[in-house]
Amino acid sequence: MIIGDAILSLSKSQQKLPDFQAIEQMSRQRSGSLTRIAIALMTFRDAEKQRREAECKVHRLAYFDTLTQLPNWQLMREHLQHSLDTSQQTETYGALIYLDVDDFNRINDSCGHRMGDNLLQQIAERLTGLKVEGITMGRLGGDEFMVIIDGLASEQLEAAEKAEAFAEQLQRTLSPCYWVEDKSIFLV
Repeated sequence: MIIGDAILSLSKSQQKLPDFQAIEQMSRQRSGSLTRIAIALMTFRDAEKQRREAECKVHRLAYFDTLTQLPNWQLMREHLQHSLDTSQQTETYGALIYLDVDDFNRINDSCGHRMGDNLLQQIAERLTGLKVEGITMGRLGGDEFMVIIDGLASEQLEAAEKAEAFAEQLQRTLSPCYWVEDKSIFLV
């Protein structure tokens, strides 16, 4: 019964892997077919754990920026298409905001890439600190970021006003001074 339950639990790839305490105890017995089966199940569980971790890592590398941990261009493109489809089906307006860091190349060239990377990470932290429902933020690459706002309103003017209010909130969030390696940086 224990072995059957263990096999069944391993077959459900969407569930958390079981801890297999009873199977572990069986695997420690001296000999016998149940011991060999228990050892095989433990090996299979460990391999399944490695497979799931690798799958998660591949997904993360494919869809998230490694520097900022924000969604990357690929995931943002997919979300934008989904957003457009949803807006059309629900007859609501959304918005797309494109952000580009002014003078980023100057900062990178004069202060070094490490400092530029640190600045991008701080920008990403400020973006993720905005807890607004219906928005998705990502890094497109370099010093470019994108914000997608879903479901603003069904009326065009109301949606535009909400998008403008969010853009102003975004500007207030991103405009204070950044401190990178004891240097202050102001972005306009």
